[in-house]
Amino acid sequence: MSSIYFKKIYSSWKILQEKKYNMILKLLNKHRIKFNKKLILDLGCGPFFFEKFLEKNKIKTKNFILLDKDKDLIKKRNFVIADFNYLPFKSEIFDIVFCIDSFHFLNNIHEIKRVLRKDGILLISQFLRMDNSELLKKLKLLDDFKVLDEFLFNWREREIIILLRKC
Repeated sequence: MSSIYFKKIYSSWKILQEKKYNMILKLLNKHRIKFNKKLILDLGCGPFFFEKFLEKNKIKTKNFILLDKDKDLIKKRNFVIADFNYLPFKSEIFDIVFCIDSFHFLNNIHEIKRVLRKDGILLISQFLRMDNSELLKKLKLLDDFKVLDEFLFNWREREIIILLRKC
């Protein structure tokens, strides 16, 4: 699919996304997860809605590395064009990895495990389908992670948000 298609679809979700981002921020605050002095990777950042939301809420995002395959997004600072399945980063470099609406694109779970530090945080936000067997298979591969929290978010689609810590 073209990046124009993705932008059009994703942009139509912006208001709903902000509601979800509020839930994510509350979840992170509940577990006292701070962004300052942390190196953060946003896998599949899209048109930067999450980063803009955080900045609007007075959270600095200069320590975020934004990764997507869409070449039109390259104008943003700290932006990397790469495939999720072959991350161009050193091992155990990130303190936090966000995978918001992009986990279904990830086939090589080992890459998240590789780039996230021990005790690092992984946040997955994934829409649910009628058949969630692929999602369940991927989550089972995160056996060296502890689930800190999870909840279902019902809006246009049902979605699960899972907060994990790498052991």
